[in-house]
Amino acid sequence: MNKKVILPTGLGLLCVPGWDPATHILDMEQSLLKLARGDYRKLMISIPIRHGKSMMANLFIAWWLISRPESRILRVMASATTAEMEALEVLRMVETWGPKLNGVVMDKRKCAAAHFKTSKGGELRSIGVSGDVESWTFNLVVIDDALTDPYEVRSFNRREQIYKDLNTKFLSRVDPMGRTKFLYIGSRRHPTDPQGKFLEADRQQPDPNERWHYHHRPAIYDEGMESERALWPTSREFNLEGLKRLRDEKIANGVAFEWASLFMNDPTGSPDTLAFDPKWFRPENIFYDFPSEALPPAKFKVLATDPSMGAGNEWNDFFASVYMHIADDSTIYVDDSYLAVAKPDAIVPMMTAFVGRHQNMDIAPFEANSGGLYAAELIKRACDAHGYRFPVIFKTYTCRSEDEKVSRITLNLFEILSASKLKLRDTPMNRQLYAQLQQFPTGKLDGPDALATGIITLKDMLK
Repeated sequence: MNKKVILPTGLGLLCVPGWDPATHILDMEQSLLKLARGDYRKLMISIPIRHGKSMMANLFIAWWLISRPESRILRVMASATTAEMEALEVLRMVETWGPKLNGVVMDKRKCAAAHFKTSKGGELRSIGVSGDVESWTFNLVVIDDALTDPYEVRSFNRREQIYKDLNTKFLSRVDPMGRTKFLYIGSRRHPTDPQGKFLEADRQQPDPNERWHYHHRPAIYDEGMESERALWPTSREFNLEGLKRLRDEKIANGVAFEWASLFMNDPTGSPDTLAFDPKWFRPENIFYDFPSEALPPAKFKVLATDPSMGAGNEWNDFFASVYMHIADDSTIYVDDSYLAVAKPDAIVPMMTAFVGRHQNMDIAPFEANSGGLYAAELIKRACDAHGYRFPVIFKTYTCRSEDEKVSRITLNLFEILSASKLKLRDTPMNRQLYAQLQQFPTGKLDGPDALATGIITLKDMLK
């Protein structure tokens, strides 16, 4: 890189007066700079919508052209109109600051927004995903929000076609004399959106240098825990309180999958992947806020737990525990719950307090996986030290396949959900449980499994 050229965020400060690059933008910039340096060849960036990624993509492309005015860049977006609109911003940046920062001037013979060139032979071509660049090669290929239309997101055939087009029409446009780099930037939309398909294909890629480096961030870190915080805390709209309001609106409107996908970069619960009918999840039919003393008499009181508790990384330290007040008419009132993605040192004190709040429970079923046996022993020791009853019993499932788990949960929750027999106290944790039920089975977390474990264990005892 020419030393006179500033960083992309520095260019942003010149081009956009008053622009304040937030911490997550600086974080994204570091990944982009590593791509430019060649630390990796393929970079995929997924951050929440309206968190500045399009602006950063424009700045990065303009910075690249100013720094390397001989480079040929292709940018592919969902539509040609959007691609041209964003390219016009890049053109303005390069025209204005290219001469001042690195002596880069435009080739006046080719200076349209959709396709412009520098006097050094570099260029930016900007097209929609339905376009074509046959016989052209590029040094950098940028795929920017290639799938955005709600109809296409829901259509299996369109998702597949866009993925194939990206592979065959665009990612194949490599420079035979160089090492073309690839940037995919965009919010997640569906479990099998193009990003998801590329990441899945990486599982079969033996060469780590040919895999995508995945830079992904949620709108809320540690969601639902005391340590939760916003990705963009200084934003007026997307600070923590604003995000919580937005999440509650999505849940209340029956589109929790939009929150999970577009904001948390966890594309679960898309409409075509759901096990349960979205019409069952009207908030007014599920949530209650009257005191526990006003609940109908309990026939059974069950504290059911599903602790995956894996080897120590954040993706398998799921934990879900629900307190079920089961009335004579079989309505299940989830009067309290504890849902977390955390390690045992955080789980044990929280669960000890949870058990202490519900000393009138009849049974405390625990799924008997290795993590469950370990976590239950730690919790029992802590409860014994506090003098708490903990009537734990273990439920063993003979089959551990994912298909069996989905079938087990679906069969045992289908009847109570379809008959409006599941009620949730309106609490932050139960709002999460509500979202997990809506997103099942594509959601990763284990609230539905904890509910099913309690129901199955109770059924076994009553046989």
